[in-house]
Amino acid sequence: MTNIENTDVIESYTFKLLKVSSFLSLESALKDENTSSVLFLNDASGSLQICDKTVRLCPGLMIGASSFRACGIKLSPDAKAAGCRLTFQWLRTNRLGGVENDFSNRLWGCTLLNRETGIKQMKELKLLAGSRRPGDYLQAQSRLYTLLAQLFQPEEEDLQQRVTTEERLLASIEYMKEHYREPVTRDQLAAVAGLHPDYYSRAFKQYYKESPIRYLTNLRVYHAKSRLLHSNESSKRIAYDLGFNDEFYFSRKFKERMGISPVAYMKRLKQGERIASLNHLTTGHLLALGITPYAAVLNNAFQAGNNLKEVRSVGQFLPDMDRLLDVKPEMILMRCNRDEAISSRLQQLDQIAPTLMLDFWQDWRHQLKEISRVIGRQPEALRFMERYEDKVQKIRRAVRKKIGSERVLLVGMDGYGQLYIFGRRNLGEVLYGDLEMQMPEGVDRIAHYIPVSLQELSSYQVERMILFSVQNDGSPKTTQSMVRRLNRLETSFVWNQFPAVAQGKVLCLLESGHLCTSYNAWSHERLLECVQKNLC
Repeated sequence: MTNIENTDVIESYTFKLLKVSSFLSLESALKDENTSSVLFLNDASGSLQICDKTVRLCPGLMIGASSFRACGIKLSPDAKAAGCRLTFQWLRTNRLGGVENDFSNRLWGCTLLNRETGIKQMKELKLLAGSRRPGDYLQAQSRLYTLLAQLFQPEEEDLQQRVTTEERLLASIEYMKEHYREPVTRDQLAAVAGLHPDYYSRAFKQYYKESPIRYLTNLRVYHAKSRLLHSNESSKRIAYDLGFNDEFYFSRKFKERMGISPVAYMKRLKQGERIASLNHLTTGHLLALGITPYAAVLNNAFQAGNNLKEVRSVGQFLPDMDRLLDVKPEMILMRCNRDEAISSRLQQLDQIAPTLMLDFWQDWRHQLKEISRVIGRQPEALRFMERYEDKVQKIRRAVRKKIGSERVLLVGMDGYGQLYIFGRRNLGEVLYGDLEMQMPEGVDRIAHYIPVSLQELSSYQVERMILFSVQNDGSPKTTQSMVRRLNRLETSFVWNQFPAVAQGKVLCLLESGHLCTSYNAWSHERLLECVQKNLC
């Protein structure tokens, strides 16, 4: 679907790729920031209006525009999505023969890609866009033009039919998610989709590689697994509450899906020693409990010294499924921040070992408690928290004596030099919450973080700043980039006018990567020690 009807409209433009990044909220992704954008949706629901046209959001949808602001985007109340954002320049030749950004038009397009293929394409494009090799740069630009050609290609009739069918199937999936606790039949689901039951079953299996009833059963088993992990409820109660006819049928389906019975599943978790951690958050919680993970995603952004020296690597940034299979874990810990109940990656993990997913937005103390309960380490969690609270009280008194009512601003910087102000989340929970440092005006309204320019940062006239890295992958390229960006920042006139900078009251934690800034119990204890060393 596009509002570009002929080549005359498009032939006067050229395009230049700027950046490929991930996004977790549509609101942030639709901010133009003086660039044009293409969004690829990994997960999505709801709808949006663009140039008075309604577009249903679904996984695999790709939508782009010369300017989302000019196109008058309106989101439905239930609209939500996560995925990949391509920012690029939409350039037009001016009368003097030069080129300039053109945000005055209202040109846009959308199309539907295969979700898995699209994810792969975006990952490859991100690698090419981040490379410094000339050949990779040219490939990245070429792929941008290919994607734009798909966006602005007039839609064929069969594509319209394909989108319509997938939307109908997605409607039935949404119904399953809302009513999985109730008796649900194939005929009910077909009626929701507005399709004949036989055609509905064939279409569903074609798109999702399993029957709708099997999909529903897997959804129920997923929720059962979550209930077993996060509560002390009996299998019988869970079975009836999730729409299974009886606990024996539930146990049979659970074993069919997970390979073991519900009782064996929980026993395996508590006895397991081969734990695989798939991100720094879960690795840090394990270290706080005195447990070294058997395998983990490892990179230089989280340098825990000898603590992870003998740990087997299952990937540098994301888990490599082949490596994960090879280490044969007895339990997998991971973090997520949205519902991944039916994602292919989670299904793969469940097949390898029982998987505990932590919600990124949960309080870190709750996360630590959840892990300790599942693996039977509640006493260790209690001892850690007692030690942590003792340190907090001691350091809080020392900090109050040293800096008094001085306001402290938490500033993050990524490898591109983008600055961020952090609020109550991450470092803020320790520094503003536990240590009760003085929060600058307006920061209390920041739930996590906000990107800011150097000029915007200057509006926060504070006595102290803590500067740390954001989205640091620990690679030599990112490290070198941050060193260059820091040198540029430190020679900036605006930066040196800040009271905290002028008085030498900036604590720089860039070299430590995410060691002190990751949202986990072990990193928070390291942050306390850093504060004690530098501010007390």
